[in-house]
Amino acid sequence: MRRAASIPTESSSRVAPTSENDAVFNAPIGNVTFELGARTNWHKHSGGQILLVIAGEGRYQERGKPAQVTRKGDVVRIAPNVEHWYGAGQNLN
Repeated sequence: MRRAASIPTESSSRVAPTSENDAVFNAPIGNVTFELGARTNWHKHSGGQILLVIAGEGRYQERGKPAQVTRKGDVVRIAPNVEHWYGAGQNLN
């Protein structure tokens, strides 16, 4: 894993890219890991984003809406150009 370069963060996170954007698919794929309480900055994606929560408990929020709790097994579908952030919860689960 490496320090997240393309994901703006407020605290410590790591991203392991598995598939980059190309001329056909505007759909990069990466495995992002956060330290407790860490999260991304507000950001958006022109092609939208899908979060697959594979471990732990986290948070997700779209601009103007309340934050949501995410848990292992959740899938969060984010429409194109929707400003949002996501990150880890405060406790280990």
